[in-house]
Amino acid sequence: MEEQSRAQESLKRRMDKLRQSIQEANEAVALERKKNVDLLYLIFPPQIAQKLWLGESVEAHHCHDVTVLFSDIVGFTSICSTATPMIIINMLNQLYTMFDQFCGEIDVYKIETIGDAYCVASGLHKSSPTHAQQAAFMAIKMITAVQTVKDHEDRALRMRIGLHSGSVLAGIVGQKMPRYCLFGNNVSLGNKFESTSEPLRINVSPTTYDLLMKWNMSVNYKEERTHGYFTFTERSRDCLPKGFPTDIHGTCYFLDDYQHPRVKQEAHIFQHISEALNDILTPESSASMEQQSKLASLTSAVGRMESNLSLESPSTPGLKDKGRIEH
Repeated sequence: MEEQSRAQESLKRRMDKLRQSIQEANEAVALERKKNVDLLYLIFPPQIAQKLWLGESVEAHHCHDVTVLFSDIVGFTSICSTATPMIIINMLNQLYTMFDQFCGEIDVYKIETIGDAYCVASGLHKSSPTHAQQAAFMAIKMITAVQTVKDHEDRALRMRIGLHSGSVLAGIVGQKMPRYCLFGNNVSLGNKFESTSEPLRINVSPTTYDLLMKWNMSVNYKEERTHGYFTFTERSRDCLPKGFPTDIHGTCYFLDDYQHPRVKQEAHIFQHISEALNDILTPESSASMEQQSKLASLTSAVGRMESNLSLESPSTPGLKDKGRIEH
């Protein structure tokens, strides 16, 4: 009996050890699976990553309300001709690490980086009524941040940026190292608005400008600005890129600045943008931006009626007079 008891005890210890080994192996597999899933979510939008993980096919689809951002570094070819590859890599890594952080803060999707070109799409990975505003905030932060990075000759970097809004076609291309790519004339136009921009300027297409101006004109029933305002410098229609549709009226603009009504004018631009993002991205918001845009015209009309009844003319906060187009 004693010998049988020892054998049972030994068998129990072996089974417990085997059970622990199996549990540790399952935990290791789960950890590796999570790493793979997290990697997919870093590379692709969530809904695309989920389908790829499940082995489902991903069909190309139209996204109707998207703003694309294209950028490049001014004089990058010249920098590459006199700097070592390691210096270039470290410089771009420093810059793009900041840009990646901005993408997370503003909730826009990084399409890809090709050399010195950093490309972003707003409203692509998730539908957003403020896709143009979010892309504009991204552009302003990029232009500000790039000037803090210096090349090997201790010169601050400069960028050109172009913004354009419209519909695009998005889909997965390839099976080995698949890419999530954008196609369509609006993607090409976004690239052209970047190439026709100027150093440290944000070139905005007519369609993006119209969306940003709707934001500028958002007021409550007291005729007070609810979202702040962007300021622009108008450009000649001759500055529009070749091939721009003739049926789209208006011209392009340089986006100069953004001012939030609850932030002091002299505060850093990042503070103004942070306050705006709190308005449009926090879940505590009582109404969606879509609902606010529908109510904008109604509240404005009510305000005008109240003003007429009281025989008082409404006052609108003045904008900074710095040679910019003010609305």
